Amino acid sequence: MSLPDSFRGNRWFPRAGHARRPGDPGPLKQCLDRPGAPPIFAQDLTARGAKKFYTSGYSDVAWRLGRELQSGRPVHLHEVLRPERASRVFVDVDGPPGEETSFFVARFATHLGEHLARRLVREGAGPVPIRVLDASTDKKFSQHLVADAFVRDVATVKQLVAEAVASSEDRERAAAVVDMHVYDTNHSLRVPYGSKPDRDGRLELVERGTRIPFSAEVFYKCLVQCKRLQDKTYLLRSSGDVKEQGAALAPAAAASSLSPISSDTWVVSPALLEHCIKPIMGEDVKVSSARRCGNMLQCVVLNGSCPFINDKHRSNNQYCHVRLGKREATAWFRCADIECPRVSFGETVVSQFLS
Repeated sequence: MSLPDSFRGNRWFPRAGHARRPGDPGPLKQCLDRPGAPPIFAQDLTARGAKKFYTSGYSDVAWRLGRELQSGRPVHLHEVLRPERASRVFVDVDGPPGEETSFFVARFATHLGEHLARRLVREGAGPVPIRVLDASTDKKFSQHLVADAFVRDVATVKQLVAEAVASSEDRERAAAVVDMHVYDTNHSLRVPYGSKPDRDGRLELVERGTRIPFSAEVFYKCLVQCKRLQDKTYLLRSSGDVKEQGAALAPAAAASSLSPISSDTWVVSPALLEHCIKPIMGEDVKVSSARRCGNMLQCVVLNGSCPFINDKHRSNNQYCHVRLGKREATAWFRCADIECPRVSFGETVVSQFLS
């Protein structure tokens, strides 16, 4: 088995016995500044989001992960995604539990593989294989879809996923379950066979309904940025080439994949914040990570009051969604906490508040 990199050992930040002084770079910045750009991982320290960062070779991480899993201990580990590094196309999917969500995500995974076949310059025909990693519980549907194809960087991954969402058979539903915030700079993504401190459900590779046990080789091929020498980085086809390629695969789908795509930053208007978000979520709220994908807008609502517990959650946030219809724009809210029901609330027409 060929090793994915030449890095050996690991180095943790903040370092033990080294007190941080004012002006010192933070732990993640210290990892990013290490010579040679080694892989970076983050370990959860608490369920509230506190993390410790370290640089390490992939083989060393695989060995440590296998040892912990063999002993029965959970592993709360994340892969920190460097924005400039070649990455497998991946999708983080979250939604309400149940067969309906499962069937829809399975169809979306098929659509994603077909879309990548049209968009990537690659040898051979047929859809790009999509690996499914599942960590669903009876309270939440949670999967990672990881394509067997590398592209130039995380921004290219985001572009391709936004296109797949916008050309999906149900683009509104796809936009609701696909997390577009995972493509933000230096975002961290749970590693295969890892779990989260505040919930059950280990992220495991599933093939034909069977959960595949951990091995270093499986671990390597399910990471987003673990690239070996034999792995190719694919370029994107031009629009004309996509039309020609798509005609041979699926004419209708090819046409939809070329429709105008928007996955830009969305600026939340002061009117929407004052007259829609604050009356429902509380006066102390702030918004962040506002994005647009097609006719769907979404932003994270920080410090919002959850209507299900009549209080603020310690770590999980709420989301504000806006659907841009032909006649009017409609907003609604959802709570991301695992203990809250997966239902929308506060639906209202907001056409007059959008700038």
